[in-house]
Amino acid sequence: MAARVVSAIEEAGARPLVLAADQVVMDWATERGWEGIRDRAPSLNAAAAGAVAEATRRGVGWMIVHADLPLLTAADLRDSLVAVGSGNWVLAPSSDGGTSLIGGSGDPHFEFAYGEGSFHRHLARLRRRSPKVVFRPGLALDLDRPSDLQAALSHPRGRWLADWMTGVEG
Repeated sequence: MAARVVSAIEEAGARPLVLAADQVVMDWATERGWEGIRDRAPSLNAAAAGAVAEATRRGVGWMIVHADLPLLTAADLRDSLVAVGSGNWVLAPSSDGGTSLIGGSGDPHFEFAYGEGSFHRHLARLRRRSPKVVFRPGLALDLDRPSDLQAALSHPRGRWLADWMTGVEG
């Protein structure tokens, strides 16, 4: 699933940077031609902050897109990329109230607030910056629970997942 997400990011016209908590993920990203950086942060919030610091150091905009989005396509990301490229903030909710995408440029001091209900916390922290809120099918469903997997499998975009699971089991 992570490979599909990173491929969608690349297809949308962005240069992906894979956060890797271990060497296996670093090797996986490198073998596929993607740049990876080691993430030694103690939490998702700290890892996201580290990625933003790296993007700021490089002088580029950034988007944190999670790897558990089985329905994501490049089309789901294009409006967000345009917004970030124009210097705007962007935020996408998942169907369970989480945050599946957040992006901006500059300001390496944004305080992330991942966890249950994170979308509203992120929105409150960005309110003065008037973020563009993006509602896209591929950003709405993330895999956190068995019922999320069932929802993905029943969606037309989730057929690949059913085929993959069949291949793994068979």
